[in-house]
Amino acid sequence: MLKSLILGHEKSKFVLIEDSVEQSAIGLLKAFVSSLAGQHDVIHVYLYETTPSHFTFGLPSSVVDKLQIQDLTVDPFGWTSGTPSLGVLPHLPKLPNEQKTALVIDGLTNLVRANSFAAVCRLIHKFTERSGHKAPGGTFEQVVSVVHRDILDGAALRALEYCARCTVTLCGSVDSKTGTACRIVRVNDSGKVNAYDECYSITDTFGLESESIPKTSKCEKRKPAPDPTSNLTFRLTLKEEEENARRQLVLPYLSARNELQPDLGGGKDNTTCDPDDEDFEEEDPDDDLDI
Repeated sequence: MLKSLILGHEKSKFVLIEDSVEQSAIGLLKAFVSSLAGQHDVIHVYLYETTPSHFTFGLPSSVVDKLQIQDLTVDPFGWTSGTPSLGVLPHLPKLPNEQKTALVIDGLTNLVRANSFAAVCRLIHKFTERSGHKAPGGTFEQVVSVVHRDILDGAALRALEYCARCTVTLCGSVDSKTGTACRIVRVNDSGKVNAYDECYSITDTFGLESESIPKTSKCEKRKPAPDPTSNLTFRLTLKEEEENARRQLVLPYLSARNELQPDLGGGKDNTTCDPDDEDFEEEDPDDDLDI
């Protein structure tokens, strides 16, 4: 599924790649760029986290010639120019109608933190739904972006996943030979959601090789919940001899009650009624009523 997605056999308007500190998505993003260059005339690249020299390192010249890079890593807080690159959302560029164009964003994390996830979602919607409004100036055929799932909170991450028609979550390295495990969640045009667990590896020329992996892979594993009693300086449970001592202990009020009550009926509980009890009245309390 991942290879078909990169090669363009499976169409998706907005592809969101979720990585983490353990597993970076820069290699997979370059594989997307290398494949998009063969399918599109121009690729707009917005760099918020990676310098242009680092991003284009290793890419063929035929791919680099199709890139229109905007370096937004310079002066992100506006200390020099007075205009922070993170605080201003990028504008929709003018695209020729006769050209097929794609958009690649190396990181939405800092953009969401500097603005809001609602504003970024509106921006993504503007980029991906432009063709539906028949706006002049061409359209983006595909948008690919990366987000760090271990930095953003759950609400922002779910909002971005809702905007994406396809989400690729990197789960970590399986081993040095197999590659990196990932989970692809794709929403079809009919609304059906499909999930795929695959393992991929990136070649030296930023090609991609992938294969399906069973559901018992690293993607299915979840960290066990921490034990709140593991680091306590005292015990919350009793030892075996303490349990035995507690069972053999006779409480004072139980021994006193057993001494006061006689053994009636062979040790069985019985209920007796004493007619001389002061609370018992022989006369009818309603005799004086004239009914």
